[in-house]
Amino acid sequence: MAIAYDSTAALAIVTAGDEHFELQSWSLRAFHNIFKKEYKGTYIKMNLVEQNIAGNIFAVAYQDNGRFYVSVVDNKGGELDNLDVTEHLGLDTLSKPITGFWEPMITCCFIENDDLFIQVYHRLHKKQYHFTYSYTKHDKLSNTIITANRDPSCTQKNFPVKSFYSTVTKNVLTFYR
Repeated sequence: MAIAYDSTAALAIVTAGDEHFELQSWSLRAFHNIFKKEYKGTYIKMNLVEQNIAGNIFAVAYQDNGRFYVSVVDNKGGELDNLDVTEHLGLDTLSKPITGFWEPMITCCFIENDDLFIQVYHRLHKKQYHFTYSYTKHDKLSNTIITANRDPSCTQKNFPVKSFYSTVTKNVLTFYR
């Protein structure tokens, strides 16, 4: 759950099972539902709502049975972009969700100019792929950086949990389990 930075809405990800998730927005002033955005698939994992600095654009990174996506919506529920990250990067679909965990193994966060930092972790290959992306231009803004995890203690249950952007250092930090 998240409160919009402009304090007008609460946003929540709710599930009706592994095949159906919703991003819901509720007014904190009028106490009514603003929008519901449905995500249906085979085996979906999503758990975080990210927002731009104005609190009026939201992004949800999610996985559906080995395919990674980032959905961007405005504060009325209109979809601005739904990037198929798996196709965009040419990844295989072998990095499936882990039963018992809510994390989708993909994170995103807003950076400068309302652009997105997107990172995907392929747990079988132990590789992180990350790039910056413009949802307004529907295009990558940077090359994809691939980082292999060569730590022998890393298991298939290590994965990214959250990415943060620092306006001071202009860096993104991704925290892993």
